[in-house]
Amino acid sequence: MREDPPDKLADLCLTHAAFGAIMGQRLREFPVVYTGYSSHEELCQRTVGYGHNAESIVYADWNNDGIIEHIWIRIFTNNDRYLDDVVASVLKLGQDFPLLYVDWDWSFVIPLDETPVLREHISSKLAEIQRRMKE
Repeated sequence: MREDPPDKLADLCLTHAAFGAIMGQRLREFPVVYTGYSSHEELCQRTVGYGHNAESIVYADWNNDGIIEHIWIRIFTNNDRYLDDVVASVLKLGQDFPLLYVDWDWSFVIPLDETPVLREHISSKLAEIQRRMKE
């Protein structure tokens, strides 16, 4: 099991409004987000998505004070523009706030100021997923 991080994202006091201002520069807002499985769907409270579609989106949720508590990304697109927009938006967060990009599934962690490394990692991951699907 993963241990709790030494610092919480909420400690940065990134507000829902500031997050939206950064993400909204290149990505469309999806103000209603659902979670679920099979045929069960459940509305996510205080959660927003920014992206182009379900395969290229950045999600965040916030607490009662409007402070972002969690950010997660779903990126499984082959559309280069969509990928570039999501990566650029995430990197912009890293310019304004000291954040790490953590890919738990692929055991990859970098500071969000390493611009080409993030794009290269995601592209490599997508290529590997496609290769595995063809097998």
